[in-house]
Amino acid sequence: SNSFCTLLGGVCTLMVGGRGRSSPISTRAGVLVAAVVIAALLLALRSMHTGPTAHEGGDVARVGEGDAVPVEERPVRRGHRRGSVEALAMKRHAEAEAEARSARHHEHDAADLAANAARPARTCRLVALGDVHGDLGYMRKALEAAGIVNAHGGWTGGCATLVQLGDVVDRGPNSLDCLRELEKLKAQAAEDGGRVVTLLGNHELINIVGLNAAYVHPLELERLGGQDAWLQQFAPHGPFWKRFLSSPTAVNISGVVFVHGGISPQYAAMGLERINDLVTRSIQRQRFEEGVLGEFGPLWNREVILTASRGDCRLVQESLVRLHARRMVVGHTAQPDGKIHEFCDGKMVAIDTGLSRSMFGHPSALEVLPDGTLKPIYPTAAALGAPPSDGNPSG
Repeated sequence: SNSFCTLLGGVCTLMVGGRGRSSPISTRAGVLVAAVVIAALLLALRSMHTGPTAHEGGDVARVGEGDAVPVEERPVRRGHRRGSVEALAMKRHAEAEAEARSARHHEHDAADLAANAARPARTCRLVALGDVHGDLGYMRKALEAAGIVNAHGGWTGGCATLVQLGDVVDRGPNSLDCLRELEKLKAQAAEDGGRVVTLLGNHELINIVGLNAAYVHPLELERLGGQDAWLQQFAPHGPFWKRFLSSPTAVNISGVVFVHGGISPQYAAMGLERINDLVTRSIQRQRFEEGVLGEFGPLWNREVILTASRGDCRLVQESLVRLHARRMVVGHTAQPDGKIHEFCDGKMVAIDTGLSRSMFGHPSALEVLPDGTLKPIYPTAAALGAPPSDGNPSG
């Protein structure tokens, strides 16, 4: 056809006559050339129809009717089919193991929750101890009765808070031993999640001032080597100086203010932080004449407890309002009957029962229950009948 001749160009001219006359040889040559060209075209058309072969002798993967994709472009190559299946199996196995581990963890967590729910909650108690006055044996008896220590003075109180209200020293024969034992209990309690708070009392202040050792038991003076040696224990750079400087004068725990003597409305207006700071700075500067260390300061004050014991609650009520507290617990003023007393509907509590055998020999402690109820604690007669473990006689 003419279109076919157009495609073949000049070759077609030889086949159909072209311009002018041609020799038989030329005609035969033209036919031969045309045959070669036609064969080449047919091969080209066949290749276009069947698609390319894969490189390097590779096969062709059929994707659709009349379409082909080289082997390298297939989603899964035949040469790696076994490895891919094994990898998929390993992945699924790992996922199954992870799910099994997760299920076991959930089971263990549920078991732990159930065990914790069945276990009673740990209750952290609040216990107060009044004036000790050098009686290590009876101090242990009181704390043992309260479940705070064992018979040898080791901490058993768990997470309890123990507040000692000062006057550890003087009168009895073991003042220094009592101080050391309370420091030991601080460390032991901290390891068990508990706390021991030691407050200052007026007898600690007397020894810090260093005027004399009039209240010190003769046996203690003799063991230590005399009055001068005793007073050096509490002088600056002495072994107990830092202990007293770090001891607060008063604390408020769960709305209960603990203090040795009492806090009048005048000092209550300052707040406990200011009171503690004034006492510490006055001792550091050895300004013992300052009012906060005087007769009406919190270490010596008896006015608040004495008025409350007579039924006049105005002072304690005003102080508690200013301190944002509901109760004040004090030592200092010994109760001759050896019992803990509360006044003004429990707003004022006196816990100095004369524990030391150099006083009345009535050991006691006070527990403040979580609901605010007061629980006086006294060792039994049988417990007191056993020899104390202090190794020294009472004075």
